[in-house]
Amino acid sequence: MADGEMDWNEDVFRTILNMPVVDNRVDTVAAGVMGTAKATAPYDEGDYERGIEMREKQAQYRKVKRVTATDPKSLIIEARTGNMARAARSARG
Repeated sequence: MADGEMDWNEDVFRTILNMPVVDNRVDTVAAGVMGTAKATAPYDEGDYERGIEMREKQAQYRKVKRVTATDPKSLIIEARTGNMARAARSARG
């Protein structure tokens, strides 16, 4: 190994990323983003708000949670209001 290089133990990271405490924290943050997005969603007929949901995906090393909007008008609403982006930023604390 050359000077300044580190040899990372990938198994340690894989173990940490799959610990229940990490998964619970990811759930909590994603649920908070979803709650904020729904609470601040512009309301016309309620389709956009009802279409905001949390999805789980198994990535290569860990579970990933995504808050998405499924209403066909979601892209237009997001472009005009930035609702989901603001909700995600609010999770930073």
